[in-house]
Amino acid sequence: MRSVRGVVRTRGLDVLTVAFLGMAAYQFSAPLRQQWAVRRATAASVAAAKRTWGQLLEFGSALADDKSPVRIVEISDYECPFCRKASAAVDSATRSGVQIAYIHYPLRIHPHAEAAAIAALCAEASGRFREMHARLMSSTEWQTDSNWVREAKAAGVADIASFEKCRSGAPVRARLASERALADSLGVHGTPTFVTRSSIHDGTATVKELRDLSLP
Repeated sequence: MRSVRGVVRTRGLDVLTVAFLGMAAYQFSAPLRQQWAVRRATAASVAAAKRTWGQLLEFGSALADDKSPVRIVEISDYECPFCRKASAAVDSATRSGVQIAYIHYPLRIHPHAEAAAIAALCAEASGRFREMHARLMSSTEWQTDSNWVREAKAAGVADIASFEKCRSGAPVRARLASERALADSLGVHGTPTFVTRSSIHDGTATVKELRDLSLP
């Protein structure tokens, strides 16, 4: 007959074995758990996009002078290097007929992004959003000297006094806060993010990917 001490030692080893196997199984399942977490987050974002699509269209600034329905909303930041890298594909897609609207989501880590977004929104009030958007995505001077009057003039804004009044006013900041809140409601944490009624694309996108996203 085994001694009580032997039985206790054996049970102790059994408990350690079970614990070790449990920890190993948990670690090996990490990739699967991560995949499920990503899927759940994506599903939640898509559901939110469906609920807020009307608001996204209301606040989004069209990137093309086209009356066709907007198919994609780009959530972006003018100082984000990935957004700037994606801008060529976005421009090509819009030229080919893909209607894309732009939602401002200046990230806190980019010190000049919020001012750039405000400048773009105030240029939009003067009917020169697309021109300002193109400058902000293709130039870098504004990141060092914040000369928004120069940028406004280069974008073709005629009424500089109104542009400056807009930049310092509360309405444009309320508009930007609304756009940020919309992006937050979709679970957006990085830029660029491309949103449709039924899908979310994180990160840069090729022209083909944008065309595919735009399909009904």
